[in-house]
Amino acid sequence: MVKVGDVIYCDPPYDGTFTDYHTDGFNELEQRRLATALDVLASAGHQVVVSNSETELTNAILPEFYPPPY
Repeated sequence: MVKVGDVIYCDPPYDGTFTDYHTDGFNELEQRRLATALDVLASAGHQVVVSNSETELTNAILPEFYPPPY
């Protein structure tokens, strides 16, 4: 479904904030599963952009998606 040249933008429920979009919520396991899927896409050469809050968890599981500090 993703083609060469496509940009993948992902705006999941932010870690540490409101996550009750679904009865099961969006917990750490879901954040980790999403990070793995995004990493697979990025490793395949696709451009991936992710918005999320900057927390200890997201820094650990999404380091390649964060810009370097100024």
